[in-house]
Amino acid sequence: MTSFKHRITTIVKTGAVLTTLAFSSHALAVDPYVENMLIGFCKASMRNDVLALHRSIRSHRMDYVTVADKVVCNSQPIMNFAMQYGAVDTYRSFERRLPSTLRKRIEIRDMSSISESDDVWAVTFDVANDVAK
Repeated sequence: MTSFKHRITTIVKTGAVLTTLAFSSHALAVDPYVENMLIGFCKASMRNDVLALHRSIRSHRMDYVTVADKVVCNSQPIMNFAMQYGAVDTYRSFERRLPSTLRKRIEIRDMSSISESDDVWAVTFDVANDVAK
């Protein structure tokens, strides 16, 4: 009986560790260059700095449609993230460059249900340090 309990306990602990590693390995797989690029997009949009956002998008050879469609800042699409911080100018900068099929589209997705095959670039960073800047 003790052997059976020990086996079950070992299996449960191993499963918990493997699950933790599986979820954390996805977060660790981001290249630092890409992570800094995404954080730059998020910071510029949060600060309502249209010029910095434009320069950042162009310097990384991206376009507004791709950034608006793919970049997720703190579990929110970048345009919603900008609006959360009252960054109306950066929101409008994205909006006027989007084709009419992508404008005013609201999509609510559970971020934990997105598989690796979904093409979303997500980044989470500490906003508290950048709000005052």
